[in-house]
Amino acid sequence: MAKIDVIEERLNNHIKFAWGVIAATLGVLGCMAVELYRINRHLGEIDGFKQEVTKIELQTQASLPQPAFEKALPDIRSAVATARKDRIKVPPAVIEGLRSKLLASDSSAPDFWPTLSEFVSYRSSLSYRASAAAAPVPTMAYSMKKIPDCVDSLPQSMRIESTSSFSKGLYENCRFVLDSEAQDKKLNAILSGNTPVIVFQHCLIEYHGGEINLILAWNKEPFTFVIPGTGPQDPTTFTQLRLTGPAIDFQNCLFNFSFQNAPSSNGQLLSTALLAQDAASASLPVAR
Repeated sequence: MAKIDVIEERLNNHIKFAWGVIAATLGVLGCMAVELYRINRHLGEIDGFKQEVTKIELQTQASLPQPAFEKALPDIRSAVATARKDRIKVPPAVIEGLRSKLLASDSSAPDFWPTLSEFVSYRSSLSYRASAAAAPVPTMAYSMKKIPDCVDSLPQSMRIESTSSFSKGLYENCRFVLDSEAQDKKLNAILSGNTPVIVFQHCLIEYHGGEINLILAWNKEPFTFVIPGTGPQDPTTFTQLRLTGPAIDFQNCLFNFSFQNAPSSNGQLLSTALLAQDAASASLPVAR
């Protein structure tokens, strides 16, 4: 019996020790959880402070005199990039102040073009509204999610109702890269065919600073259209029209521009045209 009592005592001691270790571990984990909560709260306060600093920076930069604004372009580029990355919203008056001063800036000023590309993308992310259908990217996030290229399929066809009434071709919820040689070639073939005017709606539009070899506008270009008839009393007819105006419209699109140096000459024209127009919708009457 003495041996059994000794074994039981040892077992009880081991159990007590194990429970002591478990209690101590739980105590340490509890302290760690409290400390992590404090750290996370502190980090949240820091993030909130950083956002306020970025907002103040942009507000201050938007109110700079034009010469000082151009000298501050590297800092403005950095602030806009931070606001874009962290999804920081600023009042419309600040956006308009930055836009108008960028339009008035000397394009040869240091960091002008990279700042413009960041600003076009940032302003677009603020105004883009996701469609009811599957949108190319969620609201303001620049997702790596794979979305289809627009020109992988044909657009919704134009409908010709009369010599003065027709609907435009339509691409929705897809991606188009303006300086992709392959995509430009496909789109030009579609525009030159039976869909000479196309709207991009709820699309992701990318540009990386390269050559844009697109038909952007028509100047009295002749096209032959078929107006379907409904029967013997209303036969199908062919009519020729001369189109003048933009070949491409963007409606509520998310623009993602990224270039470190001055883009190609046609890219500069397109970028400044976008800057001068609405943040998410634009027509580009630029000759090819």
